[in-house]
Amino acid sequence: MGMQEFWQLNMLPLGVVIFMFIFVISNKPFEADLTKRMLIPIIGLLVVIIDDNIDYHMIMTHNPGILHRIIAVIGYNMRIIILISLVHLILRNKESKKKWMIAIPGAICIFITTLAIFTDFVFYYDYTTGIIVRGPLAFTPHIILGFYVLCLLALGIYKCRHHYKEEGLIIIIGCLINCMATYVEFKYALRGILMGTIALIVVFYYMYIHVEAFKLDPLTRCFNRMTMKADSKRYAKRLKGIFVLDLNNLKVLNDTQGHQAGDLAIKTLAKTVSSCIPNDCYLYRTGGDEFVIFVLDTVKKSLRDINEDINKAMETTDYTWATGFAAFTFCDYEFEAVMRVADSLMYGNKAQYKKHHQTKSNIDLSREGT
Repeated sequence: MGMQEFWQLNMLPLGVVIFMFIFVISNKPFEADLTKRMLIPIIGLLVVIIDDNIDYHMIMTHNPGILHRIIAVIGYNMRIIILISLVHLILRNKESKKKWMIAIPGAICIFITTLAIFTDFVFYYDYTTGIIVRGPLAFTPHIILGFYVLCLLALGIYKCRHHYKEEGLIIIIGCLINCMATYVEFKYALRGILMGTIALIVVFYYMYIHVEAFKLDPLTRCFNRMTMKADSKRYAKRLKGIFVLDLNNLKVLNDTQGHQAGDLAIKTLAKTVSSCIPNDCYLYRTGGDEFVIFVLDTVKKSLRDINEDINKAMETTDYTWATGFAAFTFCDYEFEAVMRVADSLMYGNKAQYKKHHQTKSNIDLSREGT
């Protein structure tokens, strides 16, 4: 391979990977967990680029030795590791102890592919021509790579259907573009296209989740107040209604049990409400224990039914809350006005709760006195 061909094949993926590596390292103090997760696919891409060039050189020089087998095995295995790391990156906010199980097919594949160094079950190189000869297990890595691409597509569809449409679409489009790049490479016997597209998509996805991190509340992973203000303009003509929610007695909980208990209460409210509201409803933490829900006009459920679902879900927790909601009408589309109505109803609900519990407390004290 001449220098001209080398740079033609590698300039794009190498440039993207080096840029990403510098950006991720410089961003480490702010997003340590995200940086750690991103380093695996970035380093993996760099290894694959170097590995593919060595492999190509060995093919051109008809080198059938053990070193060529090792280089090919590294290329197969690193592609598997990159896809597993991307699946785990997408599942970064999923609280499950079983996430590691997604790596089992990849681990089995890596074991099988590594056998190619010592046996001919997967592949070997013809000693006269240097051409690869496929064994009975030759397509194992291709099948597993296809499995992880399907996992990524499934996760993209899941994201689209569960309040993360933009991220889901990026994942789906990225998978389709990579499938297209794979087809083009095989169809026209080209090199470098797939790695270039993978590198670009990884960069774009990282940039997306990096920007999205600034839209989210770090404690609850709901959207923050700044995002709510932006979305009030973005969805100005699509809002069906607004909910305002507020935990009861958070200050008492903080004072008596500590702020960790208070944080747990806030996270529980956010998780519980997120799990029961329909698609095209967006939950925002606007400060302290206060939350707002935007309901878009595509939601078929009535605001009253959504409120009932929230109440039923919250009753399964150890916390109490106050809620107010208000609808947009054709004659009243003023965001601030509808927000004030919902806010006022929430405070009315909170006042009723305090009055009820004060009365109950007085009754209990009078019984103790008798």
